[in-house]
Amino acid sequence: MRHKLTCLVIFGLVLILSSTYPQSPKWKGRIEKENGTKKIINPSKPLFGVLEFKLKEDLALISPESNTGYFGTVIDVQVDDNGYIYVFESKELRITGFDQKGKHLLTIDLDRNVTFKERPIQMLVDNIGNLIYVKYMLSRIDVYDTYGYFISTRRFERSVFDFCVDDDGYITGEIRPKDKDTDASTLSKIGLQGEIIGNYAEYEYINLNQSNTKTQIIHEIFISRLDDKRIVYGWAGAYRLFEIDTVGNPYLIIEKEGKLNLDNQENVDEDKKWLMTPSYFYSIFNDSAQRIYVQTNRTHIRSSGLKMEVDIFSNDGYYLYSAVLPPKTTFIQNGFLYRFEKVAQGTKVIRFKVENWDQIKTGIN
Repeated sequence: MRHKLTCLVIFGLVLILSSTYPQSPKWKGRIEKENGTKKIINPSKPLFGVLEFKLKEDLALISPESNTGYFGTVIDVQVDDNGYIYVFESKELRITGFDQKGKHLLTIDLDRNVTFKERPIQMLVDNIGNLIYVKYMLSRIDVYDTYGYFISTRRFERSVFDFCVDDDGYITGEIRPKDKDTDASTLSKIGLQGEIIGNYAEYEYINLNQSNTKTQIIHEIFISRLDDKRIVYGWAGAYRLFEIDTVGNPYLIIEKEGKLNLDNQENVDEDKKWLMTPSYFYSIFNDSAQRIYVQTNRTHIRSSGLKMEVDIFSNDGYYLYSAVLPPKTTFIQNGFLYRFEKVAQGTKVIRFKVENWDQIKTGIN
């Protein structure tokens, strides 16, 4: 009798404790194989719900090139592993570097002998090689070291769009059609002389509008480098992400159930809607904890002040959170978020401390 009473007491305590402490939510997706590759199929709702980034302004950079201290036409802000910050101003044709405390370190003056159609449009800071890559509208990338010295110009037979760089300096990027006879874009590896080493994937790229006079971009390929061994990419015509190694071998396929978000057509002139085929996502990037961010709303068409809606995945493919980031967020690293915003005097570049960084989960456990 005494033994039975003891068991009942223990059972009761277990029930009380289990009701007192919150239980971790259970992941309700599926794991399958596709051509021998593990595929994570996530439900439409994130495991841990909506994440609120608790932000506190930590640093506002001051432009050394301006009397007001504000920047010009900023289109990107990136950070290297040392915490050094690089601000890319496209109209002013320069990149300005700062240390972690905001002290000016360098200014890179870009090629000014270019037309508007040849202008620089993208910057990539490569932490492994300590190099800065500047991509121009045409088939060209200029390479600088992080001291600001020019290294080389790399030219390509076809236009390269979103891209990343591996340890050997090879580029993995989206290559778009060169002529009207081709209606596919490819994810390709490109050598140091601009030669195509291999194609990893091919996707539909162009279509014609109803008048058959204008070319319509269907969907883009977005790419981000997770670490020294893995790249994550996706074609925006489907909610499917792929983790591959630097020679194109597949590691993982990530999917999320759900319908295409059609709200991106709001507030758009009818004569411009043919340019705006809705996509499942509009950028892919990752933070220093290797969480993958998939931007699901279009922010560069309607309003420069539009917040960024993102889905956040673990690096092993699980849908952890949905979140809303401040407008023009460009980088999240080691507990800091970087963004820029236009003001009357120019552009502010701001670093925020993520006060709940240590509480943000990196996996399902």
